[in-house]
Amino acid sequence: MQVKKEVLHLRQIIGPQREVLARFARGEFKLIRPHIVPYYRDVYDALFHISELAQTYADSLTGILQVYLNMSSNQTGEVVKLLTLITLVTTPMTLVGTWYGMNFADSMPEYKWRHGYAWAIALTIVSTVATYWWFRKKKWF
Repeated sequence: MQVKKEVLHLRQIIGPQREVLARFARGEFKLIRPHIVPYYRDVYDALFHISELAQTYADSLTGILQVYLNMSSNQTGEVVKLLTLITLVTTPMTLVGTWYGMNFADSMPEYKWRHGYAWAIALTIVSTVATYWWFRKKKWF
């Protein structure tokens, strides 16, 4: 960004100078002797070349900045994707854990089952593995 600012500053400086030198190179001023006008044209051509280079550099720097921002955005997207997948894989565990963590023991018949605890653990494992398998099938992992 600093280099881009410097290039844009250079272009701002060169712009007005090009206009003045163009008028000198055309011989618009009577104070400029005709035999010196070709030298002003040379200076104008050099300044024009510098102006074109500055424009090229500014365009290149804009492209480089866009590439950097795209790469940064892609990296952020990958992190968000990973965090989303972790959240989705752990959701069944959280759901079963919170369901059985509620204080409704009297109205939940599975609390009175002999293997109710094992059933809750199996439900947690099966739902988590099924979620993981589904994401693997979709090639999200």
